[in-house]
Parts: sequence; C-alpha cells; structure tokens
Amino acid sequence: MSILRGLVKLLAMSQQNKNTEKEPPQKTNARKSKAQVDSSISKRRMMAKLPSEMRPYADNVWASKLPSLKISLAKQEQIEFTQSKVGGYPYFPEILDLPLDATGNNLDFLAQINFAELPQLDGYPSTGIVQFFIARSDAYGLDFGDRKSQKNYRVIYHENIENPSRTEFKELDELRQTEEYMSPLQTSAQYLMQFETQTDFIPADSINFNHFFDNKTFNFFERFDDKEREITQAYNKLATNTGHKIGGYPYFTQDDPRMYDKSIKSWILLFQLDSEGDIMWGDVGVGNFFISPEDLKKGDFSNVFYNWDCC
Repeated sequence: MSILRGLVKLLAMSQQNKNTEKEPPQKTNARKSKAQVDSSISKRRMMAKLPSEMRPYADNVWASKLPSLKISLAKQEQIEFTQSKVGGYPYFPEILDLPLDATGNNLDFLAQINFAELPQLDGYPSTGIVQFFIARSDAYGLDFGDRKSQKNYRVIYHENIENPSRTEFKELDELRQTEEYMSPLQTSAQYLMQFETQTDFIPADSINFNHFFDNKTFNFFERFDDKEREITQAYNKLATNTGHKIGGYPYFTQDDPRMYDKSIKSWILLFQLDSEGDIMWGDVGVGNFFISPEDLKKGDFSNVFYNWDCC
C-alpha cells in the first residue's frame, strides 16, 4: 500500500512540473523587479502610519519623500583626525591657519563630515571633509541680520586629504578655557558620527508643504475641523525631522528662516546638529547649515546659510 501511495505522489509531482513548464507568462509576471517590490512595500508602510483621514492624500505625501542620512553620536575618547565627528579636534593641514572671527579671535571647531565615510547621497560629495567652525559667543557666531557672511562662523572644505594634519591645537585649548564665552558644546567631550540612510516626508510646518498638497488655504489641516490638532500631531509622527542629519527636511523650533528670503528658498540642508545631552543650542534648540544645490555640486562652501534657534 505504501508503494502505491509513493507512485501516486510521484505522478502528481510530475504533473505539477509539466503544468509549471506550460505557464511561463505567469512566472514572468510574478517576477517584478526588486526595486518595484521594495517601493510598494515602503509606500504601504508609509500609508499604515498615516492617520486614516489623510490616506486619500497618500500620493501627495509619497511625492514629498527625500533621502537623508540620520547621524548617531557615540562619545569616544580617541577619534582619528579625519573621521566624522562633533567636538574634539579637526583634521587641519599644517600649512594652513585656523579660521578667525571678525575681531581676530579664533573660531572654535564644532563638527566635521568626511564624505568618504557616508552612504551615497545624491547631490552630495563622495570625498573630502567639510568642517564647521563657530565663534564662542552668546550668539554662537550667528549674525541674525546676515546669516551668510561667515564673519563669525566658517564652513571649510578640504577636497584632498593628503597633507599631514596638525596634532596640536593650543589656540583651541586656550579658547575653550575661557569661561565667559559660550558654545553649544558644553563640555570637552567629542563624538564619533555614525550614519544611516532614511527617508524623510515633508513636515506640516515646512515652507513647501502646500506645494505638494496644492493647498491654497493658510493651513491644510483646517479641513479636518475639530480633529485638526489630533491629525496634525499624528501626521508629525510620520514626518519627523528632528535629530542630527544630512539632507532631508530641516527642523526648527521657530519659523523656517528661508520663508523670509526668496533667494534661499530652494537651498537644501547640508548639516543639522540638534540638542542632545551636553550638546545644547540655547534652550533645547537646533543648529542648521544650508547650501544651494549648485554650490554643493561644485564643492563651493563659501556661501552657506547658518541658522540656530531655540524654544
């Protein structure tokens, strides 16, 4: 009896194989490209996080997506001069002088990004180191009347990292010992940057929000009447833009300063450093640096818009 069952099973498997061979179109149709499948899954996940009232606008939200790099900070005592970091000491060629502010004082080193360490991000360099220096002052080097002058802050790009770096920075040591000057880096700790790709969706307070929703009214969420606040908060959980990052949508505790200057409305986020632990911008604020896509493509960091605000 067991032999008979085995023969029946073999005949069934043989017939199944024949049927499969006769249906190549079904096989072809079932084999969608990995990119198509991944895209579909990602969109479904996005829709699952949307408040139900906003699901009719899922295509609008999806159209707003931007790639970005999330930055995680790990406090470490030893970090190489060329590595991406916040605080500590920068890579700086011995043949160059550290940048000075408008009164001739040294600017302090805030952070640097080694593009060779980053996952690929369209429009951003793949090599070189960009650095951010700011004055140690109550305004952290920001001139609220002219945020592009780089008088009291500086963005420096080292396209080639071939020159030996300085290993001593007495100017920075002396500067950091002066208690009357202030900095968002409230201790001498340094942090190694670690990167992770992510997708940003446009936040409700973005200056470009209405562009994606073809909205003519002042507030898109007003259409939800008494649920306006609830739905806005639910949407913001999906479209969060806080934290340390490169690219994507920026975060502000106040208004987006680009809304007051048309010449920089299309500028993109170069680097965002949020408040975390002993990194504190005023009263739990955030610092941002913006650049035009054209200048970024050319590797020209001489015209960067610097901003920070707090609650």
